[in-house]
Amino acid sequence: MAEVFPSSLIPRENPNLRLGIKSSLNSFRQIIASLFAIYTVADTPTDVAYSEEYSNNGTTAIRLASTFCDSIKIKYANIDNISDLISDSPLFKSQIEALQVGIELFLHLGKISFIQSSRQERTGKERYAKSISFSDKMLVLDAYIAAYSKDEINHWLNSWLKGNNTESRIEKGLKNILSTFIIDCCYKIKKTDGTEIVFNIENIYKELAFGNQVLFKDGEIVGPMRVLNSYIDEGLLPDVRKNKNTFITINGEESDLKKRKSMMSISLDLVSRRLPTTDNVSIKSKPLLIKYYRNKVGNYLTALRTKPFMLLAGISGTGKSRIVRKLAQATVTEELQRADGYKGSDWKNDRWTLHSPANFELIQVKPNWHNSMDVIGYLSNIPSPHYVFTPFIEFIVKAWQHPEVPFFLCLDEMNLAPVEEYFAEFLSAIESRSLEGGEYMTDPIIKPFNSFGSATDENGKETNIGNIMINTLFPNFKASDTDSAAAKIIKHFRTKGLTLPKNLIVIGTVNMDETTFSFSRKVLDRAMSVEMNEVNYDSFLTDTTDDDLKAIVKAFEENGDADLKALLVDRHIEAKEIIEELGEDAQFAIDYLKRINALLEGTPFKLGYRAANEALIYLQSAKEFGQGDRIAALDNFTLMKILSRIEGDETKLKITDSEADKERIANAGVNIDEAKRYGDFNILTALRNIITQMLGESGNTDQESNVTEETATESGEELIFTEQEKKELQSIKKIDSMLSQLKRDHFVSFWN
Repeated sequence: MAEVFPSSLIPRENPNLRLGIKSSLNSFRQIIASLFAIYTVADTPTDVAYSEEYSNNGTTAIRLASTFCDSIKIKYANIDNISDLISDSPLFKSQIEALQVGIELFLHLGKISFIQSSRQERTGKERYAKSISFSDKMLVLDAYIAAYSKDEINHWLNSWLKGNNTESRIEKGLKNILSTFIIDCCYKIKKTDGTEIVFNIENIYKELAFGNQVLFKDGEIVGPMRVLNSYIDEGLLPDVRKNKNTFITINGEESDLKKRKSMMSISLDLVSRRLPTTDNVSIKSKPLLIKYYRNKVGNYLTALRTKPFMLLAGISGTGKSRIVRKLAQATVTEELQRADGYKGSDWKNDRWTLHSPANFELIQVKPNWHNSMDVIGYLSNIPSPHYVFTPFIEFIVKAWQHPEVPFFLCLDEMNLAPVEEYFAEFLSAIESRSLEGGEYMTDPIIKPFNSFGSATDENGKETNIGNIMINTLFPNFKASDTDSAAAKIIKHFRTKGLTLPKNLIVIGTVNMDETTFSFSRKVLDRAMSVEMNEVNYDSFLTDTTDDDLKAIVKAFEENGDADLKALLVDRHIEAKEIIEELGEDAQFAIDYLKRINALLEGTPFKLGYRAANEALIYLQSAKEFGQGDRIAALDNFTLMKILSRIEGDETKLKITDSEADKERIANAGVNIDEAKRYGDFNILTALRNIITQMLGESGNTDQESNVTEETATESGEELIFTEQEKKELQSIKKIDSMLSQLKRDHFVSFWN
């Protein structure tokens, strides 16, 4: 046995507080008793497949797995029909989201997941087989309960499995123990005036100790507050009960309540925890960041916060791949870089000169890439069965092992080959992103490793291909190390395949000339598109990109309420996550897109649901980077996602006098006379008119302020640009350029 130092601290994701969910959970006695019974007969506390599926009147339901039935009946022989009692608990009846909130966030007893990762559940619908990995909290419960006699345990367990109150010694002690498990769970009350209160159990006991009744409802109850509500209904929280819309104390002396509150407070002080910045918790970015939003760096960051796939297009030599490298430098951690070989002592300055940040990979696309083998690899039998992994896959695996750091993959000259041919798996996977039980999931770009089966090698020996793949990617992994982060990743690859990690950002550099392929709308729909055609010899020696990035990084480092890495990793996926935070900005954006889509009706340029979803996420992302100006955000979004779709000759863009065209023009609210001021009446001039009506010729030109950068930073006020600092809308400038191109060449493309 070797003598070794402890392994390094394992980075963990910020907890998702799920403050806005609407799933409920009750019958906690049954849940806790069922979990305890399963735990006491399980061979190992991890990955306990406690349930199995069966058909119940044509609907899939679940019950206690047959592998546990016999052992539970033997251990608890004095409890009649114990397997049926357990199977009748909410552990088998409730949907997984409610169980995860109750068991994971609230009680901290373990992690719940589907045995088959592709499953999804809804209220009142089918239920699918689940597994649980118990936390060390079960050791506490087991040690406490084991101190009682067998008869006492059986009596308690039998009563709780039926949902009954026992008033036994076991129950009284359990309530106190369980109250220590739930102290760091967060709850939210959304008041009818629009304000919100986020709090812990500590805050309830504090007010009760002062002799107050604590209001818990002002409108709809959401999030873990629903779980707490049920828990108190069952009388499981010591000294606290409900009375209409308030929590009250019973049998609790003021001194006892103060003592309990004080002890909770100390426990919370001792918990090393960083609250998430993306789940119902506002990011309080410093106004300093606003200064940098309107330049290209701010646009890059907001776009990447919206979606981790970007196209940087422009002529060669404009710094497209350089900006990707700089973004990696801005977000790489010293720990990660030292693991990659960095030996310096001045990290603060050295990070900006790294040629190869550990979170950066440059892959040069080849003209002969006409299938995905060059990207995701392939299965080879020469000289023996093995999977040939590519730098792309190896980089993804590296990203999986450092989930809190953004990893930037740069596909250089991406359109030297048809993107849809060599990048098909990625294009599909990027659109399959979802949160499955709080876990970030995509479709796999390599199928589950366990599904590759076995093959015969050159020596006639049968070999498991999945094992070979794992050994190739993780050469230092030991099978006995079952609890490591690597073990969890390997299990994921074996059972779910190699999916995209949430911290992977893919940026393709694009040169639009006669040697390259154009992009289909399939690609454009899935990417954020940014032009980099500007060449200014007067300023290239004093390019501010580095300084802008350094200033942004510094602002985040000085702001404890915001984290640049978290913003680029923990992205919003669906607009419904942030719709409430956007407020009236959401409706403004939807109205804007509705008018544009009315104009594009019947054309190949029409927008789908994806565009609306990303527009709202882009708006929220802009706010989280310190920019609350919806005009500037929608201007940039129009440039990236709407104008990039428009391509064709005069005929394709023409608007006729047909009844259909008259209807869509009327629905879009286009002023034809105004539109014709900019050229022949067509889709571009009509679109220009809509943008002008909705966003104006320039952003917020009616606003004036004496607030300076210095005073804004000190006071916390939002920095407003002066008239001289305001810029013409970039989407308007681009349309004017495209109209000039159309007039000159009788053909137009966003990609000059």
